[in-house]
Amino acid sequence: MPKIQEVRAMRITAKLLFVSLSVMFIIVGSVFVVAYANGRKVVDTPEVQWVSHTEYWSSSGVGASEVASTIVRLTDYQGNPFTVNSCTAMILYPNKTAYVSGASMNQSSIPGNWYRTDIIPATEGTYEQEVTCSYGGGKTIKTAQSFHVNPALNFIKNVDADVLTNGAAISDVNVTLKARIADANDSITSRVSLAQTTLHNLLNNLNSTVFAELSRVNATVNTHLENVNMSLDAHLAGTQAAIQAQLSNTNASLTSLINTVYNSLYSYMVLYLPAINQTTTSIYSDTRWLVSNAMNQQNAADITNRFNAADGNLSLVEQFCRNQQTNSSALCQEVYGIRDVLDHTRAEQTSYFTTLNQTTTNTWNLLSGAVTTKIDSLLENIGVIRGQTTQINDTVVAIRADQTAEVRIQAIA
Repeated sequence: MPKIQEVRAMRITAKLLFVSLSVMFIIVGSVFVVAYANGRKVVDTPEVQWVSHTEYWSSSGVGASEVASTIVRLTDYQGNPFTVNSCTAMILYPNKTAYVSGASMNQSSIPGNWYRTDIIPATEGTYEQEVTCSYGGGKTIKTAQSFHVNPALNFIKNVDADVLTNGAAISDVNVTLKARIADANDSITSRVSLAQTTLHNLLNNLNSTVFAELSRVNATVNTHLENVNMSLDAHLAGTQAAIQAQLSNTNASLTSLINTVYNSLYSYMVLYLPAINQTTTSIYSDTRWLVSNAMNQQNAADITNRFNAADGNLSLVEQFCRNQQTNSSALCQEVYGIRDVLDHTRAEQTSYFTTLNQTTTNTWNLLSGAVTTKIDSLLENIGVIRGQTTQINDTVVAIRADQTAEVRIQAIA
C-alpha cells in the first residue's frame, strides 16, 4: 500500500509539472506572438513629419502669385523613406469651410516627401491642413497641422508696395522739379543781372546827390561848431573863476575850523591831563602796594581800602576810554591790563583770606571743642588716679600695721 501511494503521488507531481510547463510555454508563446505582431506593425507603419512652414501673407495685391505649400515626409522606424501609394490634402478656411478638399499630392524628387502647392488665400487667419496617405493594401495614415495668413506680414507687404509706388512718383516729381528749377534759375539770373544794373545806376546817382548835400551841410555845421566852441570857452572861463573863488572861501573856513578844534582840544587836554596823570599815578601806587602786601598785610581794612581806591581811580580812567577815539590808545590798553591784574589779585587775596579764615575757625573749634574735652577727661582721670592712690596708701598703711602687729605677737611667743 505505501508503494501504491508513492506511485500516485509521483504521478500527480508529474502532471502538475507538465501543466506548469504547458502554461509557461503558452505564456512565452503569447509574448513572442505579441512582440512579433507589434514588430510587424512598427515595420509596416510609416512615420509622418511636416516639412512645410506655417506663416504666409495673403495673395491679394503684391505677391498674388505666391503659393502655400503642403509638404510631408514619410519614413520607417529607421528614418528611411517609406513607400506609399498616394497622398491627398484637405485645407479648411478659418471658418472651417473647405478651401481644398481631397486634392492629390505629388511625390517629391526627395524620396519620402509628398507635396502640393495652392494659391495663398486672401482671407487672414489660421487654416487647418490634413494629409491622408494610403499604403499596403488599403491602409491609411493621417497627419494634420495649420498655417497662418499673417496680418502683420500683409501690413509689411502693403507698406513695401506703397513705398515702391511712392518712390516711382517721387522720381517723376524729382525730374519735373529739376527741369522747372533750371528754368527758374535762368529767369532769376537774368532778372538779377537787370536789377543789379539798375541798382548800380541808382546808387551812383544817389552817391552824387548825398555827397553834394553833405558838403553843404558840413560847411553849415562847421560854422555852428565854431560858434558853440567860443560860447563854451566863455562859459568855462566864468565857471573856473567862480570855482576858484568858492575854493578860496572854503579853504579859509576849513583853516578857521581846524584852529578852533585845535584850541578846544588843547584846552581840554590842559584841563584834564593833570587829573589823568594823578589818577594813573594813584592807580600805579595802589597796584604796587597790593601786589606786595595783599597776602601778608595784617590789617585787612588797609587791603580793602587800597582795592577800593584802585577801583575808583580805574573807573575814572575807564570813563575816559569809553570814547571811540580813546578806546584803542596805549593808555587805555594799559588801564585794561591793570584792571585784569587787579581783579586777579583781588580774587587770589579773597581766596587766600577765606582759606586762612576757615583754617583759623577749624583750629579754634578744635581747641575749644575736642581738645578741651580731652583735657577735661584727662584731669578727671588724674583726679580718679589721685583718689585711688590715696586709697592704696591707706590700704598699704593698714597692711603694714597689721603685719607689724603680727610680727610683734610672734616675737612674744
